[in-house]
Amino acid sequence: MPWNPEVYNQFKNIRFKPFFDLVDLISGKNLCACVDVGCGSGEQTAILSDKFQNATFLGIDSSAEMLSDSKKFASDKLHF
Repeated sequence: MPWNPEVYNQFKNIRFKPFFDLVDLISGKNLCACVDVGCGSGEQTAILSDKFQNATFLGIDSSAEMLSDSKKFASDKLHF
């Protein structure tokens, strides 16, 4: 069954709480290249990219539907 980004995002407030808790534990010191395995729609990867401006990010997901939705977040330092 394919992932549906719209349904996935209906529950993002629940998913985002532990994400932000964990992000607060990450030190940006010497952070230069990061990979988000299972990046989903890419929204959280984009948040990481904005927070850690000196690092580049690569988001990987097995769902073509989710990766298609992530394109809106792509930038010169954030790729999916």
